[in-house]
Order: sequence, then structure tokens, then C-alpha cells
Amino acid sequence: MKVGDTVEIDAGPGVESRKIASIGTEAASSTTLWQPLPEGPVITIPAGSTNVPVTRVSGFAVGQKIAIGYGATYPAVAKAMEQYEVATVTAVGKEGTQAFLSADAKAGDTNIKVSSVTNISVGDKIRLDIDSPGMGSRPSR
Repeated sequence: MKVGDTVEIDAGPGVESRKIASIGTEAASSTTLWQPLPEGPVITIPAGSTNVPVTRVSGFAVGQKIAIGYGATYPAVAKAMEQYEVATVTAVGKEGTQAFLSADAKAGDTNIKVSSVTNISVGDKIRLDIDSPGMGSRPSR
């Protein structure tokens, strides 16, 4: 397909012909909003937010529409009704990353070792030590 090609939709007396005006990006399968632990897996985006964290950015393009919401599984109240809103993509960032410290770090350290640096850039804010059972603070020996 290319700009200027004609496509026909439907058949018989209901057929509609349209010319392709522009070519967009390939549709990607749906992606989920991404929330790092310990706050996840349920995420709330405050009204008026200008960005949302996602697990995958492929297929997003500036100017295209995105539907954000939930359907029939989560949260439990959604089983009776699908709720979503449509927004226009104004910028495409990078996918979320969840890694862990791969070596002990002490207070005041200026260098840390992490298990993955994928999608982490200079100047990004990162969260250290979620202090949950088996993570973070360790009992003294």
C-alpha cells in the first residue's frame, strides 16, 4: 500500500472506496501501563498528567491517538463496565526498566552496580531499596 492507492471496504451495494492519504506506523499489540514495585501492579495516573509509563513503546507515534483505560479484568469493579479515555500522543519516550543492585551499596556511595542498564540514561531518576521482605535492609549479624 502507498499514498494514492484506492482501497475498498465492504462488498456489494455497501462498498466504499477511499484513497490512502498517508501511511502511519504499524499497529502494535496492546501494551500495559508500567509501574515499578512496590506500588504495582495497580497504577493510578493523576488527572492532568502529561505522560504515562508503558512496558513497550513500539508502534507509538506523535500525533496518533491512544486509548487508556481498563476492561473486563482489573480492577474488580470494571467487570461490569469498560472505562477508558482517548488522548493524543505528543512525545514518545522510552520503556520502563526494573533492575536490582548487583553489588552492595553503602550510604554515600557515588557509584552503584545494577543488573541492567537498559533504558537508563544519565540524568534519569531511579529508585533504590524498596525495603520489602527479602529486599533492601538486612538484619545485622
